[in-house]
Amino acid sequence: MQQMLTCPKCGAQNAEGQKFCVDCGARLASGIQQQTAVCANCGLQNTAGQKYCVACGGKLSGGGQQQDSVTQQAPSAPPVTADAKLSQKYALLSITAIIFRIIGLVVLVGGILGSLALAVLAVQGAMPELMDLLDRGMEILGVVEVAGAGLAVLVFGSIVGSLLCGLGFLAFSELCNAVITIEENTGSQDLARSQ
Repeated sequence: MQQMLTCPKCGAQNAEGQKFCVDCGARLASGIQQQTAVCANCGLQNTAGQKYCVACGGKLSGGGQQQDSVTQQAPSAPPVTADAKLSQKYALLSITAIIFRIIGLVVLVGGILGSLALAVLAVQGAMPELMDLLDRGMEILGVVEVAGAGLAVLVFGSIVGSLLCGLGFLAFSELCNAVITIEENTGSQDLARSQ
């Protein structure tokens, strides 16, 4: 008959020679064989011969259920903190927020500066084809009398478009950061309650 090892963390039975528990993944280190009494109430391993469980105070009938167990000699890995779990969970969302912030700033500043540069070039006569196209567009709309109305509409429209798009990207970035903050606050409260 193969000897079974009881997991020191969850109490699950594991075949001898395994290094990790099949139920909870806790490390099963080889060590000195000792008799233990498993509490029927909470499942904790107690030293054989004890009358009461050290965790829940439940009575160990006849010294508890006697089982061969391996004591753990190697220290277990340090527990992962709630902040570390949440930061790993939301790393992609944090990266997305940074990317959208950069895109928003580029669109906002670049669009406004590009619109103003376009207006300066058009006023200096560097783009006569564009000016002709804008004048034809204004004729279609019936605004022929106002000189430079097409250029003003183009510049104003591109500035407003840059503002709206840039602010939209920045707002999405802030929304991602708000989701991370909310989840960190509620997640750490949930983890604190579960421990």
